[in-house]
Amino acid sequence: MEIIIDRFWTDENNAELLCKRPRVDYRISEYLFDFINQNILMKKKIMQSGSYSVTLFMKFLDPEKHKFVFENPYNTDKTRFAFPVTRSIKNRNVGVFCTSILFNSQMTPAEYAQIVYDMYAFYFIFRYKKLTKELFDETKKKLDYDLINSFDFPAKFDNQKYMTDESAIGINPKYDKEQREWISERIFVIRDEYLKVFGE
Repeated sequence: MEIIIDRFWTDENNAELLCKRPRVDYRISEYLFDFINQNILMKKKIMQSGSYSVTLFMKFLDPEKHKFVFENPYNTDKTRFAFPVTRSIKNRNVGVFCTSILFNSQMTPAEYAQIVYDMYAFYFIFRYKKLTKELFDETKKKLDYDLINSFDFPAKFDNQKYMTDESAIGINPKYDKEQREWISERIFVIRDEYLKVFGE
């Protein structure tokens, strides 16, 4: 099995919310998937051939704005899970969406690992009926927190590797009919905005 894991922080075009994203090393997400693969997927002969693309979509939860709730056993008052409308759970492009008030720049690697593990588990119990929440909950107790906490924290910007870190986003774009192009109030460069706050 070949696996590519990406993280997408969906509040990136807002400087305040951009800076709430977890400042953890991208390798924690990779460790968690490998842990699940070693302890569950290989034993159940799931996803053991071919290549897969996994995207973890994360967003800060605003209960007043985010009214829609996809009912599932992983939801709490603080954290909600769903499948992005742009991704199918039935193909090799795996997507999981999580909104949580727990996401913030001081979120520790261990706290982050708890949520991301549940993101993976949420996907698998809905995709594969022979897998259960009970199995994932029991396996979760075996996570290696010494390893999880061994990564530098806060991680430097270049070790976070969110999908659009090198992107520039137009704020409030409007279509100019005369010039026949989209014009934005300003350009929001994610790296620049982040480094203004954290410096690295």
